[in-house]
Amino acid sequence: MKNALLITLSLFLTFSCGNSSQKQEIAVDESNEQLVIDTNTVYVYYFHGKQRCKTCMAVEKVAKEVIDTSFAAKPNVKFLVLLTED
Repeated sequence: MKNALLITLSLFLTFSCGNSSQKQEIAVDESNEQLVIDTNTVYVYYFHGKQRCKTCMAVEKVAKEVIDTSFAAKPNVKFLVLLTED
């Protein structure tokens, strides 16, 4: 559990050091809705397959809780869950 949290935070820090251009991109979430991705926003992605075990669901829950509690004051940090088959 501790390792999963460490990996999640490491990924967050790795991907939060992007460039500061004003470019926007389009992505599709698990409900097949298009999302406009703002490059001034930090997105924490959680990828999963169709079949998930209890551990996978727990990792998603903990990662979402960390983002929601640690970055509640920062509206430019968002958590997105994406299905890998898409």
